[in-house]
Amino acid sequence: MALTARGARLTRQHRQEQLSIRARFLQELLRLFGLLDPARLDATTEPWLTAMVPLLRQHWQRSAAASAAYLALFLEAETGRPAPEPRLPRFTPERARAAQTSLLVTGPVKIRNLTQAGQPLASAVRVAQSTVAGAAGRHVLDGGRAVLLDPEPLDRSGVRYARVTDPDPCWFCAMMASRGYVYLSEESGGREASDRFAGPGMFKFHDYCGCTLEPTLDPDAPLPEDNARFADLWVTATRGLHTDAARRAFRRALEGRPLPGDPILAAA
Repeated sequence: MALTARGARLTRQHRQEQLSIRARFLQELLRLFGLLDPARLDATTEPWLTAMVPLLRQHWQRSAAASAAYLALFLEAETGRPAPEPRLPRFTPERARAAQTSLLVTGPVKIRNLTQAGQPLASAVRVAQSTVAGAAGRHVLDGGRAVLLDPEPLDRSGVRYARVTDPDPCWFCAMMASRGYVYLSEESGGREASDRFAGPGMFKFHDYCGCTLEPTLDPDAPLPEDNARFADLWVTATRGLHTDAARRAFRRALEGRPLPGDPILAAA
């Protein structure tokens, strides 16, 4: 965990604030989903996207601002010195296009594919509401993640990160969190293991993912409480096992049973 009690408290508050930002966004998303008429997809997709992308951008910026405030306060608490104000990233045209593509694929395209496969229209719409929420929520939280991983405003020499999960992470995110403060490069971040997840860099965040990050200047700092619990579970569940067998054993121990919708399978 953080070296100071204040730093640990700030990380908890930051995680909760990010999830609150996503929750407020999802409320607005569900309200605007009605603009997409499943019986008139060709006519209503463009107006729906026109309304959705600015809404996503607004909450992406809120996520980024919240992470910038957190990072400055966290580094000040951990070092005892005022920290440079983190740079707020821009919601670039490239980000807007990526968000629009996700919305299109998980919404109108999903409805069309499901109905063409014989699924009832009402059922297809419910599935699409869920997949749109999962993908769009990831894009919103990427605003805050972009701040935490931006190398420009601070000298990141020696700074490492731990993955901080939401209260109910998937087994893969829990496994990555169990590794603690090891994320310094793409290699140490598990590039080969996580290349099925969306996003560049050393961290991958899948649809529905609520994870964030905690930096540290001391890689030997105690782990956050949940990370320590996952680390203990990894040790006990995977003793004598390696690679895929170890991952399967960890998942069984965490979940108690295999579950559908595993993000690795879904993103493969």
